[in-house]
Amino acid sequence: MEVLIKEGDYINYLIKCNSDKDYRLEFEVWQVNSWTMDNKPLEDDQEIFVKGTIKWDGCSHIYFGDEDGYLHLCGHKYFEDMKKVLDAVWKKAEQEITNFSKDVAY
Repeated sequence: MEVLIKEGDYINYLIKCNSDKDYRLEFEVWQVNSWTMDNKPLEDDQEIFVKGTIKWDGCSHIYFGDEDGYLHLCGHKYFEDMKKVLDAVWKKAEQEITNFSKDVAY
C-alpha cells in the first residue's frame, strides 16, 4: 500500500491500486486508526474507507465502508476527510491512468 494522505507525522489513509492502469484505476483506501510509538500505522487497526474504480473517461464506481456501504463519519472533520480522500483518489487517477481523457468534464 502507498500513502494517500499524511497530516503532520501521521499517515491517515493508505491506498492500494491495480497494477494495470492503461484504462482504469481500481483502488481501496484504508483508514488508519492507530499508530506505533514512532508514528507508523498499525496494520491490524486499519479499515476499508472507500473502494472502487475510476475509468479513463471519468466514469466511476464507488463503494463506501464495508460490504453494506455503511460509513461512520463522526463530525465535520470526517466529512472534510472524505472530501480530501476523494480528491486525492481522483488526482491519482488523472496521473496514473495512461489513457486518461483530458476532456473529462469538471
